[in-house]
This record gives sequence, C-alpha cells and structure tokens, in this order.
Amino acid sequence: MNDLQRRAQGKLYDPFKIDDGTWQKSRVALKEFYSNMEPKMELLKDILGSMPNNAYITPPFYFDHGDQIFLGEHFYSDTDLLILDETKVVFGDNVVIGP
Repeated sequence: MNDLQRRAQGKLYDPFKIDDGTWQKSRVALKEFYSNMEPKMELLKDILGSMPNNAYITPPFYFDHGDQIFLGEHFYSDTDLLILDETKVVFGDNVVIGP
C-alpha cells in the first residue's frame, strides 16, 4: 500500500512521499486568490473538491491540498478558516463557520 492509498483510508502516512501535485497547485491558487482585494471564488472552484456557486469564503483561507475539501450548498466561512485536508473533509448544506 502506498502513502496516497494510506491517506485515502485515514491511516498514518508520510505526506512528503505523496507527489500528486495538489500541494503545489494549491499554493499557486492561494497566491492568486490573495493578489487582489476582491476574493476570487472562481479560483477556489478549480482547486477544491467541490464548491457550489452559492458558497463563499472570506479571506484569508488556508488549506493543504484543496482537492479533499467538499463544500455543500450555501456554505459560508468568516475569516481565517484553516482546513487541514490530508484526508477528505466534507461540509454539508447551510453551514456557517464564524469567529
């Protein structure tokens, strides 16, 4: 079993042995996301596992890979959201995360 399979099963794994390109891709997307005062939700839609059109995340927003994050309908997050998505993270519909 390789480390990518171990991560998918929620088992202990070495993140440095997984070279699927998601971490590098997420760094580029987050840099672009913050390059303008207006948040660019479209960039996140390309990186996250799923992000409906009616979801909104108030920057700053931090994550590891992005492709393991799945947002439900009418998701809203206030500032400084941190998601450590080394495994699948799912938020249902009508979720509000705030300080």
